[in-house]
Amino acid sequence: MERFPEYQYSEYKNAHYTEILGYLRLYEKFPEAEYLVKSGLKYYAMSKTILKKMRKDKSFHKWLVAHKDKDMSAGRYYCNAILHAYKYNISLEEAHTLEYRKRHLVADYHRKDIVKLAIKKGVKGEYERFFAYLDKHDISNYLYLDYIRACNFLNLDCHDDKIRYPKDFHRWHDIRIEERRVVEAEQERLRKEKARKAKEKLINDFLIAAEKYLPLADFAGDKNYAIFIARSPAELVKEGNALSHCVGHNGYDKKMANQETLIFFVRRVEELDKPFVTLEYSLKSKKVLQCYAYHNTKPEEKVLKFVHKKWLPYANKTLRKIAA
Repeated sequence: MERFPEYQYSEYKNAHYTEILGYLRLYEKFPEAEYLVKSGLKYYAMSKTILKKMRKDKSFHKWLVAHKDKDMSAGRYYCNAILHAYKYNISLEEAHTLEYRKRHLVADYHRKDIVKLAIKKGVKGEYERFFAYLDKHDISNYLYLDYIRACNFLNLDCHDDKIRYPKDFHRWHDIRIEERRVVEAEQERLRKEKARKAKEKLINDFLIAAEKYLPLADFAGDKNYAIFIARSPAELVKEGNALSHCVGHNGYDKKMANQETLIFFVRRVEELDKPFVTLEYSLKSKKVLQCYAYHNTKPEEKVLKFVHKKWLPYANKTLRKIAA
């Protein structure tokens, strides 16, 4: 380094040793870094924020030296905290604590809802006011988070000071939490009622479809196999569980209730109550869309022959009669 005269007065020997090249790059743009290193503030010589402030305000460096303590010498203060302390003439400890609390509030995945809901963006002194309120009323971040989320849920104006900073916080916290619980309970009741009605309608529409197309299952042209139409969503679930396939799920009940497709059960004549093969029939294309045995395996050839060669022609013929 002694071979480069441009760095003769850079104080690189006393700079932060792990960042020597970075320091020299900054020194080229901000020769003020030398003063910081000489003053025992080598860690802040790596901060563009501090260096730019020194360039604009000649008194800032004197203030830094006058307020230097062991924490500043060790680089423990946030740069923003130093600038805040200088600007508002408060202690470095107070400014650092404020910056620390602010950063952790913003960085926390859950608590940042406080920033979103209660802190007015771009308004001077918002964080100072917020933390002062919490300290005065002995409120934790998480307790306040519960409160402000409840207010937001209730569609209250969270930027209204009467809402975000109530005089008796703990009383209003309990009130808002209870109001939210009541609203949520009513919403849950309505949700369940809606789901109950939807289920009843599904079952009713399913049965209407089954009865309308019941003649398609009235086939007696084979001595080995019989075919039945599904009569309810519960039968689909039972069939799917017995054969380990998805007919009881994936919306097949809604498709049948809407008369988009029909679900039929193929049975051996000697075992009419035992699930064997399930098929899906398209009312639009008049084709068998799916035909599966246990675990979505392909049925044996004689079953497929029964389905496609015997039952399907009968079903299409019967469907034309129903449509007529």
